[in-house]
Amino acid sequence: MTTHFSTAIPEMLFWESYSHLWKNSSHPSAFQSPHFIEFLFNHEKDSLLTYTCYRDKELIGVASFYKRGKEFHFLSDLKTDHNFFLLHKDATSEETAEFFKVLVNKIKDNRWVFRLNNQPSWAPYMPVFLQTLKESSLFFRELKYNACLVINEQTPEALFKTCDKQKLRQKMHRLEDQGNLTFEVYREEEDLENWLGDFYDMHVKRWAGTNTPSNLQKKERREFFTQCVQSWIEDGILVRFSLKLNDKRIAFVIALLENESLVHHSTTFDIEYTKQSPGLIIIRLIAKWMEAQKMTKMEFGDGDEGYKYMFTKDEWPMHRLFISSPHNFPFMLKTGLIHSIWEKPAVHKYYFEKIRPLLLRSSFIKNRIS
Repeated sequence: MTTHFSTAIPEMLFWESYSHLWKNSSHPSAFQSPHFIEFLFNHEKDSLLTYTCYRDKELIGVASFYKRGKEFHFLSDLKTDHNFFLLHKDATSEETAEFFKVLVNKIKDNRWVFRLNNQPSWAPYMPVFLQTLKESSLFFRELKYNACLVINEQTPEALFKTCDKQKLRQKMHRLEDQGNLTFEVYREEEDLENWLGDFYDMHVKRWAGTNTPSNLQKKERREFFTQCVQSWIEDGILVRFSLKLNDKRIAFVIALLENESLVHHSTTFDIEYTKQSPGLIIIRLIAKWMEAQKMTKMEFGDGDEGYKYMFTKDEWPMHRLFISSPHNFPFMLKTGLIHSIWEKPAVHKYYFEKIRPLLLRSSFIKNRIS
C-alpha cells in the first residue's frame, strides 16, 4: 500500500481512478461525486491538500482538504450536509487502519491543524479513525455537531405513508382551489437558469429580516451554487423539485441521490403562502415520486429544524473533530470555547440568536456558501 500527499491540482488521469473509487466506495456520498469535487479543486486551487492511498496501482482511499488561515477543512465542507472519507468498499480492516494511521502521523509530523465538520457517526470507518486518534499523542476532541434526520422504511409504500399527512392533503386542496397546482421534477438542465433564478430570489426573500439572512443575495455565491448544481447534474445525481401555482413557483427542493437514498440539500418556499405550507406539501409529493422510484430512505440533510420531526424522529448524529499538536494552546483554547457554546443549550441559543448575527453582519465570520 502506498500513500501520497499533494498540494497541487490532480492531473486529468486521476479523475478516472477517482470516479471508479467513488462508484465502488463504502459510501458513494453525493458530496464526494467526481465532477463536484473536481470543481471544488479548481475553486480552491491555492489552498489544497490531497491524501491518496493506492493498493498496487488501484486508488482505494482519498481525502481532500482546503486550508483557511491555519486550519484544514474537508474540501466538500464548502457545500455539504456531511463529509466522508472516500474508501473502497473492499478495503480490508488492515488497509483502513493503515490509511488513518498514515494521515494521523502526517498531521503530527507537520504540526497541522484540522477542523472536520459534519462527520457522520454512521460512517463504517469512524470507529477505526477515532481509535487511531485516541492512540496518538495529538490533541483531539470530538464534539456533537448536529443531527441528520432520516426516514428509513422497509418499503417505498411505507415511506410515502409516513409523509402522507391528512393535514397536508387538506392544505394542498386549498392551494388547488386557488388555481392550477403543478409538481415539477427535473433531472437535467431543463429551464435551469430561470429555475435557479426563482430559487435564489425566493431564498433571499424567505430569510430576509431573520438572524440568518441568505448569502444568495451575493452574485459570487449564486455563481458558486450554480456551478455545484451543474456538477451534480453531470454526475447524474441531482433532482430538482418545485411546486408551481398557476405561473409562479412557490416551493423548491434541490435534492441529491446518494446510496439509494434522497438527500434534501437546499430548500425554500414563498412566505406569502406560509399558511398553506408549500414547503411541507412538496415533501409529501416528493415521497410519492420516491415511491414510484422504489426508494425507501429520505435524508433531511444537516440540521434538526422542527418541521423535520413532523415526518421522522430517527436522528443520525454528526460530529465535529478538532485535531492539532498537543502544544497548540491557542487552538486548544478555541476548541474549549466552542465546546462550551455548543454543549450548553442556553449559551448556544444566545450565541446563534444574538452574537452570531452581529459577527455575520460585520463580516468577522462568514456564512458557509451553502
